Amino acid sequence: FPVTIGGCIFGENAHVNSRAFKCYSTGHGGHSNGGSGGIFGAGSQGIAEYCYSSGDTAAWGGGIFGSGSTGVALNCYSTGWIAPRGGGIFGGNSEGVAINCYSTGKIGGPVSGNTGNSGGIFGMQASGTAINCYSSGEIDSGGGGIFGLDAGYVYIINCYASGQGGNQYCRIIVTGK
Repeated sequence: FPVTIGGCIFGENAHVNSRAFKCYSTGHGGHSNGGSGGIFGAGSQGIAEYCYSSGDTAAWGGGIFGSGSTGVALNCYSTGWIAPRGGGIFGGNSEGVAINCYSTGKIGGPVSGNTGNSGGIFGMQASGTAINCYSSGEIDSGGGGIFGLDAGYVYIINCYASGQGGNQYCRIIVTGK
């Protein structure tokens, strides 16, 4: 598991009652072994509403929530580059809910010899629900427009990916490992 770093608003392991409303982060999401998030750090359980991040994520990190988070993102977006194994809203190994969220940054790409496996909304090995979400960034090898590689139990309703390598539109998809 990667080394984890805190978020720009809440640090690591933010409590389930933590709430971010109309906030933003413009900084870079940690170092190359990161897992940090733009708003919530790794392992967080909060709620983010109307938040955005324009900074790039670190590996395993997310634009709003860091790796291993179980939060809820409502009406949030990210515009920065999504590093390998990371996600536009939730980092890798997360289990969250994203409603009316989007990302526009490039998904995946080389960092220290690693490529792809990222997702436009959820990172690698994530499980969760995506409703009315989209990603428009270019998708690198092994990545996915909504969920990254090795997704667990996922619910995708009315989402799409339009970036080069994506071009997916999903009305309702329910899958499980």
